[in-house]
Amino acid sequence: MAAFAAWLRTLPAWQFWILIIAAAVVTLVALWLGIRKLRLARLIEDTPTARIRSAPQGFVELVGRAVMLEGEPVIAPLSGRYCVWYRYRVEAWRQGFGQRGRWRVVEEGESEALFALEDGSGRCIVDPAGAQVVTHHENTWRSDERLPPGHHDPFGAYRYQECRLEADDPLYALGWFQTLRGSGEDSLKAETASLLRRWKADRAALLQRFDINRDGEIDPKEWRLVRKQAERTVLRQRLQRQAPAAVNLLQRPPRRGQPYVLSSYPQAYLSRRYRWQGWGGLLVFVLFVAFIAWCLPQRPV
Repeated sequence: MAAFAAWLRTLPAWQFWILIIAAAVVTLVALWLGIRKLRLARLIEDTPTARIRSAPQGFVELVGRAVMLEGEPVIAPLSGRYCVWYRYRVEAWRQGFGQRGRWRVVEEGESEALFALEDGSGRCIVDPAGAQVVTHHENTWRSDERLPPGHHDPFGAYRYQECRLEADDPLYALGWFQTLRGSGEDSLKAETASLLRRWKADRAALLQRFDINRDGEIDPKEWRLVRKQAERTVLRQRLQRQAPAAVNLLQRPPRRGQPYVLSSYPQAYLSRRYRWQGWGGLLVFVLFVAFIAWCLPQRPV
């Protein structure tokens, strides 16, 4: 510590204060994360589990199993496995002349396809957009081959990360439950297909909205975005309708501060995980407060 204190005293004033400011930022972030994680753990423990058939409108906790909806299957792009949701990242090892090498993200993405949760009393459509997903299907590996197929990079040395929720996985969900009045799930699929046909009929408008790479074509990745947007458009339209049958939807809460969690782990594991993360954040906060308090007297103004 004496050597570090001597080093602090040799720093120019502006470098010393940059160090203190950086430590203060880490301190505040650690405090914020610690409190946030502890609140989430408490919320998971205190929110009663509802059944889909009798679930109230609004913020709820549901427990059931993940179910794939009919239609185009969801396939994880790296492993090629069928699933209901995925998130992936491709990193490449890059090293410039005279520089230290590091991993750089070259591609990443996640599924936004709808899937369902069933708990024995009913079915609920799940919109995963904006959810914090925690799953036990997590894989990380390295390879000299570039994935997904069709990509090529002469440098090689890649690191892959993929997370999945698979069909029939146990599913814990904490989010915003809403019953959309309409004419049933079959009609939902038919309305989506009809809307897609109308969009395809106006090719210029379709390309203007969804041709992300501007190559004049809608590739498979862009088409998944088209389908997702069509599904959301139909669901929003159903909010304005009144009919005997209904579709239950779970989505991200509209209010800030309310979490949206989907997990293949049980409630007890999640609350324990977030509680440990919260206490870890508070420990970092205390350590950095002590560090700043120790540093300041070493450099009298």
